Amino acid sequence: MPRIKSLLVRTGVDEAQKAHNCQANAGHRIERGHKRLKVRNGRSWDHYCVPCAAVIIDRDNTELQALKRQFNHGQLTAQDLCEAKVSQDLNSAN
Repeated sequence: MPRIKSLLVRTGVDEAQKAHNCQANAGHRIERGHKRLKVRNGRSWDHYCVPCAAVIIDRDNTELQALKRQFNHGQLTAQDLCEAKVSQDLNSAN
């Protein structure tokens, strides 16, 4: 059975090893030791300061909730979709 895909790219929170500018706003400085959001971008990482990270997370969370509402509007829930997939896999195995 194939792995369930994710809409999210690899992300994490870490501490800056050296001071640098935020990649969303060069006016925001991330000092050494401060927390930052890191987001996978191809083979490298983009790093964002806490205020920019909060905006990014809130915006993306809103978009994901809207996407979920589109499915729920048709009365399909995530549980329904998973159960249908399992049922389909079981039927195809027989």
